[in-house]
Amino acid sequence: MKYDFKNHRWSNLAWQPIIEASYFSNATSATPVSAAVKRGDTQLAIFKVRGKYYATQQMCPHKRAFVLSDGLIGEDPDDGTEEGKEKRKMWVSCPYHKRNYTLEGKTPGGCANDEEVSIATFDVEERSDGWVYLKLPSVAELDSLLGTERWKVKKEESEDPFKDMDKNTSNKGRKATKPTEVLDGNGSPTEKKINGLEW
Repeated sequence: MKYDFKNHRWSNLAWQPIIEASYFSNATSATPVSAAVKRGDTQLAIFKVRGKYYATQQMCPHKRAFVLSDGLIGEDPDDGTEEGKEKRKMWVSCPYHKRNYTLEGKTPGGCANDEEVSIATFDVEERSDGWVYLKLPSVAELDSLLGTERWKVKKEESEDPFKDMDKNTSNKGRKATKPTEVLDGNGSPTEKKINGLEW
């Protein structure tokens, strides 16, 4: 199940208070702060990096993992040219499989290393009332596209990740080895050996 989130057109967007700005008070130029929030059934990720806010869906669509707020935040390097400055942009990297999603620029939400996936991004701002606001559609519209229930991986859609491991660690066909005792001259045990190992 794939969807081009970056090109989706939302209707009836409105600014909505989502989280208190004080949550991001520890953000510095070197240390971004992120938050995972829920609106309706939709999980969102909010980042404050170098004094600027960004907001995206929480789900990385590559494997439908709800982890982007835990992702690595980075910036394209500045090559010193005017063209390089225009291309320079912030991105978030999924902590699981390192898909890098742009947070700004001409195509926010696009994936730099996998053109088949993208994420939804939202306008975000801190206001004087002490809250961080996101420009979002209605809960119903948001949930119809990004709701957790719609996108979570269901058991019948995935393989058991431990299936092969369980096969390799089963005791099927193995025989138990009893320790053998080594007796001293009086017939008392002095040590035990299992397949040549001393205990």
